[in-house]
Amino acid sequence: MVRKVLELHERMKLEIAQATHSEQSVAILDMLFNRPVFRASEVHEVLGIQRQRAAGYVRALKEKGILTEVRPNSGRTAAILSFDALSRIAY
Repeated sequence: MVRKVLELHERMKLEIAQATHSEQSVAILDMLFNRPVFRASEVHEVLGIQRQRAAGYVRALKEKGILTEVRPNSGRTAAILSFDALSRIAY
């Protein structure tokens, strides 16, 4: 299992960098491995970036299938997102 997690980590470095076109890609990757299920609003808090930029990253990662929306946003409640690739290995 450890080998699979390490392989996923290496593969995601490139995929996230390509999806976001950002120097924040490693920080995003680390966040996904530390919090595979999270509220969309946490991205800007954890990374210390503007909400709009975080929303752009989330949108790009959802479009590439890296993130899955578990629960859509509703009013003032943020969407819940999942990094399913890690969950599939761990469970």
